[in-house]
Amino acid sequence: SYSFQITDCFVITALTVLVMFRFENSRFVKCNEGAYLFLLSGICTAYMDLLTYPIITLGVPLSIWMILRGGNMTLRDQLKSVVKCSAYWGGGYLGMLFMKWLLASVILRENILTEALGEVMFRTSTQTGDTEGGLTITRFDAVRANVMVFAKWTYMAVVLLVLIWILHDYFRYMHHAEPAAMQYRLISALPQLLICVYPFLWYLLASNHSYVHPRLAYRGLAIFAFATGAAAVILAGGRRQMD
Repeated sequence: SYSFQITDCFVITALTVLVMFRFENSRFVKCNEGAYLFLLSGICTAYMDLLTYPIITLGVPLSIWMILRGGNMTLRDQLKSVVKCSAYWGGGYLGMLFMKWLLASVILRENILTEALGEVMFRTSTQTGDTEGGLTITRFDAVRANVMVFAKWTYMAVVLLVLIWILHDYFRYMHHAEPAAMQYRLISALPQLLICVYPFLWYLLASNHSYVHPRLAYRGLAIFAFATGAAAVILAGGRRQMD
């Protein structure tokens, strides 16, 4: 609420999730395994966002989508669905960016497209500025810059408590559950563990932006927190029962 620039991705994420819940059984949401919904999310993100933490509009809804639909799918199909929805989101995101640049070039009669592609190359590079005043970083420096935002004892305490809860609940149940049930839980949690690495992949890709603007980009780590929490709930036996 304190910044329209930062609010965009949150609003798109919230609306995508609300549509997913409200119209879960509609043709648009279910068609093509939900890929069209993520295509629309990617388009809206590219249209509204000014490169803050766009990956969250994919990661959080995708985590929820796999909770809703993953129970009726094999592990292979779940992983295919994760890749497919991610590809559609990426297609919508990149396609909208390209169309914005192309229309700007036509309307302004300037070569905006070349300038924009140059900016993309710069934002995905390991340079923090021009050749004279900039620094050369590694892509893992971008990851570290965003993770270190949470290097505070309060956050570390929460993470430790969550890990203790997961291990306690999982191993307590393991002694009483059938092996097949435990295997089912592990299989159901694997797509969530895949989704939780999305922010780190974004930081590795958009290294310049992630390193220079961690005060914006660190919010993508909400995907890690959400997907990890979803995996913990699944392992603890709290997943929704599907019809």
